[in-house]
Amino acid sequence: MRDTYLHLRRGVRLALLLLAAGLGACREGASVENVQFIVDGVWPREGSGVFLNEAIVVHFSDDVERTSVTNASFVVRRARDGRPAKGRLSVDGPKVRFDPLIPLSRSLEDAGLLPGTRYEVHVRGYPHLDGVRSVRGTPLSASTQWEFETAARTEPPRQLFDDRTPAFGAPITMQSTITAPDEALRLACAEPLDPTTLEDEDFTLHLVTDAGPVEEIPVWLRLLSNEHPAGSQAGRAVIEVRPRKTLMAGTYLLRPSATLRLRDFAGNQVWLPPTPSSAQGFVVEVQEFEGDATIQSMSLDFLDTSVRSPIGVPGVDGTATWDGDGTVRLRIPAACGDGDQGSVSLVGEVGQADLHSVRLSVPPESEATLTSPGLIVLRSQGAMTIQGALTRRGNGGESFDDPRGLNLSQWLERASLEERAWTVLVAGGDLILEGSIQMDGPLALVAGGRIRIVGEVAIPAGMLWLVGEGGGLSVDSQASRPRLELDEPIINRLVEPLNFAVLSAPLPPWGGVERWLGADASGRSGSGGWKLAFLPEDIEMDGIRARAETFLPQTDPRLLPSRSGLRLLIEVRAEPPASKVGSRWVAPAVDSALLRWERTEQEARPR
Repeated sequence: MRDTYLHLRRGVRLALLLLAAGLGACREGASVENVQFIVDGVWPREGSGVFLNEAIVVHFSDDVERTSVTNASFVVRRARDGRPAKGRLSVDGPKVRFDPLIPLSRSLEDAGLLPGTRYEVHVRGYPHLDGVRSVRGTPLSASTQWEFETAARTEPPRQLFDDRTPAFGAPITMQSTITAPDEALRLACAEPLDPTTLEDEDFTLHLVTDAGPVEEIPVWLRLLSNEHPAGSQAGRAVIEVRPRKTLMAGTYLLRPSATLRLRDFAGNQVWLPPTPSSAQGFVVEVQEFEGDATIQSMSLDFLDTSVRSPIGVPGVDGTATWDGDGTVRLRIPAACGDGDQGSVSLVGEVGQADLHSVRLSVPPESEATLTSPGLIVLRSQGAMTIQGALTRRGNGGESFDDPRGLNLSQWLERASLEERAWTVLVAGGDLILEGSIQMDGPLALVAGGRIRIVGEVAIPAGMLWLVGEGGGLSVDSQASRPRLELDEPIINRLVEPLNFAVLSAPLPPWGGVERWLGADASGRSGSGGWKLAFLPEDIEMDGIRARAETFLPQTDPRLLPSRSGLRLLIEVRAEPPASKVGSRWVAPAVDSALLRWERTEQEARPR
């Protein structure tokens, strides 16, 4: 546990006071006596290794007016691109505190502060009218800004979270030992848990018979809550345990593995209390239920990527972005071009160095050879599909440079000025490789949708970059993923409409649907629009995509078969601007969805 207050030395305080007074006097003729509201201390300091749950605390020289502390006057944001950190602001007298959101997902994608990331804190003061004020109405003398870097994920793992009880771990207990065949079990822990240590394989269910536990049933684990410590409380975590099959009535044993990996924030292993019911696990009674129907619902806030499916949607330009930031949106990189050459099919020798297409392809059983020297950029606003062979020879002496601090557009502009002999393929939608790419020198594959590689990439070791989601089993071990931001357009220059979509995994994950009742969603239309559709949970596949002939989404979940889960199809589209001048680009996005269904009321049937 760390101290959360760094008091500024007296000399530093005096210097800040005089500096602020001087600035105020220069601007408005104020005197030193009139400027008395200043920053008195901050935490964390400039530096690295800040825990992901560590509060950002600022002490002021007087009590703070609560209404003056807003997301505009007190900002914690990612230094690289200005994306706000997720968390809660609170005011307590002269202290303002930002508590980052505690993650639930194993990937930490939903964390308020992401690991290994540099953040800046900006506290707005004079001369801004919307800055922080004291309860006396005095504005903060001057704006304050500093930076810090969070702890990074490493191998072997290092501590990522601050722990109120670092010397010991807490026990886990079963919330209820009686459940229905399609109900989840819940485990509770008296302190928060490190989500990266949650492993499905660490617990299994066993049917208990006269001969003892039999039939090992795998389960899914999911953190439902991971409460931040408050005051003298250490916090609390709740784990949902879902059997991967519908259970029959009977007695079961939920058994932890001998090498249980579940840890608290300090890395201490959780443990089972030494009681007869949990000495070898938790005894669970599964009872059949009957009675009146009841309505259940499931809310999707798109922070959890575990319910996203990697299956490609047929007939669209790209995969909608669902990366755990709370939205599903249509994302295209600004570098996908202006599409002035329309749809392009590459065959034979290609002499263009910078090709701007609406959609680009290399047809099956054909070969396209890039012959231009220097930097070659092939751009496509929609999908880029390579089913034949794409080749380039003669630039084997080149290598990529360090892109840190640059976005994709800036990096390409620098490469052009420096006449780098690289090959860069930029797809606004999906970049699909079903054929082959053969290059002597550096190759970067970029997609606003998803990179889907099932073909062959023949390229020297260390010369393949993937920028965007996805990849392929054949290349992931040899490809690099640089920290290169996919900057989005400022102006909408689409030539034709673009349609992106993404599928969910089967919902709800635990089953138990008698019949579907409906769905609701919210989002923004932006430069196009969005809609939801619904499919049965079982989908026929055609390689990396769903089979088009049997892919028949419904506009209403009530049209789907009863007693079955569903897959949510989220579609986002973008339209070209009304004039050739273009219009401001605003990405269409969906930010929440609610599913409703009917199931049997839980009333135990006599056994």
